[in-house]
Amino acid sequence: MSRDQMMKEDHGLAAKTVTVIMPAEAYPRLWKTKTVTVRAES
Repeated sequence: MSRDQMMKEDHGLAAKTVTVIMPAEAYPRLWKTKTVTVRAES
């Protein structure tokens, strides 16, 4: 999207987020990936 298009529009997407940098303490450690246990069928 060009600069002129951005200035003319009043809503919509003008950019896509690629990377978000946040402080390490922004979210609690609980938000890490959980380990899933799978039981074998017999």
